[in-house]
Amino acid sequence: MFNLRLKALILLVITLFFSGLHAQAVKVAVTDLDGGKHYKDYASTVTGIIISELSANSKIELIERSQLKKILDEHGLQMTGLVNPEQAVELGKFIAINKLITGTLGPLGNQFVITVRMIDIETAKVDLAVTETVVNASSLPSGSKVVAEKLINAIKNGKAVSESAREKLKYSCETKNDAGACFKLGVMWYKGIEGLKNQIFARKLFAVSCRFGFGKACYYSGNMAKKGIGGNKEPLKAGKFFKAACDSGYQKGCTQKGFSSGGGAFGAPAVSGGNESIGPKKRSGGAPEETISELEE
Repeated sequence: MFNLRLKALILLVITLFFSGLHAQAVKVAVTDLDGGKHYKDYASTVTGIIISELSANSKIELIERSQLKKILDEHGLQMTGLVNPEQAVELGKFIAINKLITGTLGPLGNQFVITVRMIDIETAKVDLAVTETVVNASSLPSGSKVVAEKLINAIKNGKAVSESAREKLKYSCETKNDAGACFKLGVMWYKGIEGLKNQIFARKLFAVSCRFGFGKACYYSGNMAKKGIGGNKEPLKAGKFFKAACDSGYQKGCTQKGFSSGGGAFGAPAVSGGNESIGPKKRSGGAPEETISELEE
């Protein structure tokens, strides 16, 4: 009799323990990312990967997609492209959720951009907005996992997350011609800080920063062109970058042998097809200015 009571007590404790864990879980619904007419399949794949990553976390209770679709259909709401916070709150009246994750997938030249927002149902505010750019379709799975990781971290924190350093730097680089921001963003792409590693993007950003007058970026651009990092080896262009570094006062550029003494532009691409002129030197207050050892040589 005593053993039966003891077993019953243990069973009750275990049940209460797991019930407590379940109660602490954040209830999350994920709508299909909107890929438009041409990228619907890619968007579906990205959505599936994000859901898979979220479902593996014990702090998150995902609403079944079939249940979500049924409720959306019943109330005339869309499964795809539900991006308005007011609509999210409306959905919260019909299904018990804490967060709604929604977003889009679209092309940017030959690249793809994943944009996801996480809306808090109670406050009708966006807790987190994530934008991840990947170089091609084959990079979408890894990019999707980066997005999912950011969502999971935001959910664990239990509060709104500030805009990432990468996104702030991107804005300053593209809209303010901030040489320091372009350089720091290049470092983040090179090292994979807050996302994927991409030496191609890093090389372009260092070139843009150089165009705006940042000598260290010119030197990094020269080394990447010289060594063939993030693209082909281009000795002549490397020489022009080293000269630009030297002219701007970055002494390491002056020590490179064989740099071109000729002036003129280097043909470095802008981040988004923007300004081609050399702007003033500026510094941004985002991520700290880091050093890449192999580009210092």
